[in-house]
Amino acid sequence: MAQPASRNRQQAVRFDLCIPFCIAIMVVAVPDVQQMAGEAGEASSGSSDVHVAAEGSLDTVSATSANLLGATEEGVEAPNPADAPANKATHAAGRESDKPDTAGSILFLLFVLLLLLGIKGIDFMDFPASVLRSGVLGTFAAAAVIAIAFRQVERRADDPVFHMEYLHSLPIVVTMITSFFIGCFVISLVLVPELAEYAMGAPLGSGGYYILAIGAASIVVTPLGGRVIDRIGPKPVLLIGFSVGIAGLLYLALVAVAAPSLPTLLLGLFIVGAGMGFAMGAPTDYMILENTDPRDSTQAIATITLVRQIGTSLAPAILTGLIAASPGLVGYQHMLLAVVAFNICALVTMLFYRSPDKASE
Repeated sequence: MAQPASRNRQQAVRFDLCIPFCIAIMVVAVPDVQQMAGEAGEASSGSSDVHVAAEGSLDTVSATSANLLGATEEGVEAPNPADAPANKATHAAGRESDKPDTAGSILFLLFVLLLLLGIKGIDFMDFPASVLRSGVLGTFAAAAVIAIAFRQVERRADDPVFHMEYLHSLPIVVTMITSFFIGCFVISLVLVPELAEYAMGAPLGSGGYYILAIGAASIVVTPLGGRVIDRIGPKPVLLIGFSVGIAGLLYLALVAVAAPSLPTLLLGLFIVGAGMGFAMGAPTDYMILENTDPRDSTQAIATITLVRQIGTSLAPAILTGLIAASPGLVGYQHMLLAVVAFNICALVTMLFYRSPDKASE
């Protein structure tokens, strides 16, 4: 009989494989692309909190698989490429293929692994000197070489893991960067139980109950965010989400952790959950779909998921390094401030986003 951890991993793989394809089916089957993207995001975002908290690093592999397996799904009638709007990114003609991009997948995983190894070698109490150490610098240099090789492979691949043509569209680049930092934000959930147990002196294993405060706020806020997106677009929703998340994280770092108590901790987590509910799922799905052709919907969703999972894979190494670098609750304060920095980066990035309709005016 499979162990509980094994069952969780299997469920996580199936979860990540299904989301991009299911959202894509909804998009190509329904005329109102943006509205359905918002509804799909509402459905997926609430469950993503629990999923990410259980499975962080595995998401990179499963998101890559989603891109590969969902890229050329038969049975979905693709629109005529000639009908695609001029301001939407489309794939080069004749590149569709059933042949998986094995080389690209391997290079991508090597790239992420090397980045992880490099980050793990950094001493955050002596950041400049540790980065310049030969082992760390060499690891990052190797990651850069792999990235160059990955770019070359993807440009020649019939069905690439990552579509390089997306990098020529500023709205899509903004969406990718934002999605990366959302991944960094969301994966901080995995450290909430440890933070709660340490701050409150709670028994080992009881810290997971504190995540309920984040989940409760997300459940309330996420459907509201979806409705707002349908009316005014994703940019205001994300800006609100990041702003609320920053406020909640600062409250946790400067108030709840500085003087721990159950009410202050739960209040801070609830505020963070509200910000997370606005930021997760629907907004970035909406953004990538309104900037790509409907026939590429599966690949577009899988690509944005893949970028987000890079954040969920790399951020824990940074956050745990900050916790380990300082004693006691100071380390957790530094961790929370790092998540604040992730949200600030995402918020600033979103200021450069313009939807295709507004850009054409």
